[in-house]
Amino acid sequence: MSELAGHIADALAEPAWEQELAGVYRQADAAISATLAREAITCLAGGCCCRFDVQEHRLYASTLELAYLCRHRPGDIAPARRGLCPYQRFTQCTAHERRPLGCRTFFCRDGKGAVQGMYEPFHRRLLDLHEQAHVAYRYAELTQALLQFFTAP
Repeated sequence: MSELAGHIADALAEPAWEQELAGVYRQADAAISATLAREAITCLAGGCCCRFDVQEHRLYASTLELAYLCRHRPGDIAPARRGLCPYQRFTQCTAHERRPLGCRTFFCRDGKGAVQGMYEPFHRRLLDLHEQAHVAYRYAELTQALLQFFTAP
């Protein structure tokens, strides 16, 4: 098992942090919704943002975010081998409530970067949560991290 997969497994074994992380996500979602409305940014729900290959985008997530996401195994991990999100099915995210902060703040139609600019303040809260939960902070590319965790011996 890789070091990262071990940290994810350790976090999953002590889930006291999960409610706090869910709270950070709820607050981020509320702030993002307000920004989308103010900036008149509309999500077409076409799944393009999740197509990392098309967007030339790489998504990173922290140890706790990965553990929260890994609590629910994707139906098929194979897309991750091609750099694609294994939680995306057609245009829908099968892990929508558990998706990392980077997924929440990346909008392909956000030309001004209004939503992406919201990432840092919430990420700082994630850093604090790692410290409070005594979980090693790692920041890893999503698809590779999922492969390490779900294919570990």
